[in-house]
Amino acid sequence: MTRFRVLYDMEYLDMDCNGLPFDPLTWVDDSVGTYATNFAIALAGILTAVLLAVVRKRKEADTLLMVGIFASAAVGFFVAGVGHIVFRTNDAPYFKAVYSLSYAFNGLSGLLTLQYGLKLIDCFGSTDEGAMYKYKRGVYIVLSLAAVVPIILSVVWSSLLVVIAMNTIAAFLLIFAYLRRATTKPNTKNNRWYYVLKAAGVVTIVASGIVQLFLQSKCGSEAAYKDCFRECPFKNPAVFNHNGLFHIIYLVGMILLAWGEVQAPSLLLGEDILTTGKRQTDDTFANEGNIEEMKL
Repeated sequence: MTRFRVLYDMEYLDMDCNGLPFDPLTWVDDSVGTYATNFAIALAGILTAVLLAVVRKRKEADTLLMVGIFASAAVGFFVAGVGHIVFRTNDAPYFKAVYSLSYAFNGLSGLLTLQYGLKLIDCFGSTDEGAMYKYKRGVYIVLSLAAVVPIILSVVWSSLLVVIAMNTIAAFLLIFAYLRRATTKPNTKNNRWYYVLKAAGVVTIVASGIVQLFLQSKCGSEAAYKDCFRECPFKNPAVFNHNGLFHIIYLVGMILLAWGEVQAPSLLLGEDILTTGKRQTDDTFANEGNIEEMKL
């Protein structure tokens, strides 16, 4: 009977990769570094969602989408963390169901990120009167509905790659929106810095996935067995590996984004023309930087 090796066949590695061939790849990572950092992201996401809910009342900020972004990401990473603890093989009962649930919540976070980015750039228009407003609203609805498709596919196929692709597109849109506002929207110097900080947070989140993908072939795939993981930079990848590093970098990006949004919300109540059909006055925009910051 084949002994499932989880992510690493430790018996094979302990023999310096000599002897019988290693067991088939399962992609199940039960290392403490992976599930512990999963839960760290979940905790940070929930705390940020609560803070943003408070900010909504204290600063009259439109933070509902951001609350959803952080809360859904928190649930997605929490469910994944539970999966890393519970499952030992990828053919275990409920394996696909649990991870599909994780993918769905992370996909929901990506969908809300897309919607937030679209609102920040006013959906590709420069005016909110008449036909142009209807055009913007139409773009927002169509792209939002289109983003639901990858979420459904990720659940049906139990595939994280579909969600990663959509979330990356949404992240780049949000980065563009933040930098655009930092350079074009009436701002105080302090608020302009916060927009750059938020963009840096999203860039860091994207970078975390790139790092994970780069190290996967060296620390967590069948290819790494060819040289007995000698190219893997981690001393003991069975305890802390590329997945744990991915989570830590992601957490740093999440904290930067959260800090920026809590201290200087990007949308004020009534500013979202896709909901209200009208834009606040330039005076209201200019006064955004004068809103007293919360003392946290």
